[in-house]
Amino acid sequence: QKYLEDYIKFGFTCQEKEGVDLPQCVICFQVLRNDSMKPAKLKLHLKKCHPNLLQKDEDYFERRLSGLKWQCLNSTSAFYNKTSNAVNASYIVAYKVTQTKKPHTIIEQLMLPCAKEMVRLVLGEEAARKLNNISVSNDTISRWINEISQNISEQVVDEIKKSPLFAIQLDESTDITLCSQLMVFARYMVEEDFKDEFLFCKTLDTTTKAQGVMEIVNNFFESFSIERERGIPKC
Repeated sequence: QKYLEDYIKFGFTCQEKEGVDLPQCVICFQVLRNDSMKPAKLKLHLKKCHPNLLQKDEDYFERRLSGLKWQCLNSTSAFYNKTSNAVNASYIVAYKVTQTKKPHTIIEQLMLPCAKEMVRLVLGEEAARKLNNISVSNDTISRWINEISQNISEQVVDEIKKSPLFAIQLDESTDITLCSQLMVFARYMVEEDFKDEFLFCKTLDTTTKAQGVMEIVNNFFESFSIERERGIPKC
């Protein structure tokens, strides 16, 4: 998806990362994924997050965009540092909760209130108020977890592409809902050493026959442009 200039009427500008356009809200400065680069999704963000600005004209968002550009240029400003640190903290908390396999709602319901109380007792009320800048809502943490997962997957795929060869191991199992899941693991070389990583998990909706399994694997390789000729499947 490419950014169009008239998307500013929804309150969005564009950031470019590795050649990919990412929509950025000029109100809350949140950067969305590329698949959100659609008028309907941009308008939905404005409606859900900034409903009081739905009737604002394009000039208003242009002025907000000018302010955002100034803040980005002045990257040493207190505003920039506060926003950057708050977003980093939100990502780190989401990552830690995912590692412990706990429901991500625990952050807003338990972790942040506890953190505020500890900071208030140790560092004072002013320091505790700064934690309010950290976004830990249910939607935000869900989005961070998805972005972290996608980023890790992209790193693994990139390492596989750079490896001279790789092997995959397939495992089919049934979860507690009696749904068949196909899990694929990969072993490849990084800096002359072998590395084992989880590659992906897909649901086997129809059958668990070899033909259906290989179709899923082939589709994954094609979507990421991985050369299957270097791969060595394992049972």
